[in-house]
Amino acid sequence: AAGTDGSERVDLGVVATCARWFPDGSAILITDDAERASASPLRPAVIGTVNYRFGAVNIPAPLTTPGALQLHEALSRMQREGATDVVMETTSIALEQGRVAGCRFRVAGLTNVTQDHLDYHGTMDRYFQAKTILFRDLLTDDGVGVVFAHREDGRRMQPHIAGRALTLSLDPAVGADVQVVA
Repeated sequence: AAGTDGSERVDLGVVATCARWFPDGSAILITDDAERASASPLRPAVIGTVNYRFGAVNIPAPLTTPGALQLHEALSRMQREGATDVVMETTSIALEQGRVAGCRFRVAGLTNVTQDHLDYHGTMDRYFQAKTILFRDLLTDDGVGVVFAHREDGRRMQPHIAGRALTLSLDPAVGADVQVVA
């Protein structure tokens, strides 16, 4: 949807039937059933590693987060097809390269900051700083930044959240807004 300031608004919501949690506190959200969430009034689209999809739209993904032009074309097409929300995997590389420029997010989630993209970012600090762009610059003022309170990277991200922070914890000894219980 178009934002009041002329930007594209990405209504980022996670509609998942399953999440795989790992001992380090990271998670993979499985969104294959997003389009089938028929009990919900939401009609979410997915932009991710394998493809960008909604309804009849299914575009193979050359990049996890597409380039700016392809992203805005996909968002426009998804909106025309009736998508109400978008679940988008937004990579640190895409954030640093400005691929999501012009987008605003209602919800942003940080699973972790690991050594995945050190080949691109060079240092853990530069990698972390790239991820802050989503929370500091692209999250709407009334948006929610979701971070893990039991992880150092989640606690470190909290002051960068432009909207409201929602903390999760897998460790009952760590205070959080939501305690995740297996």
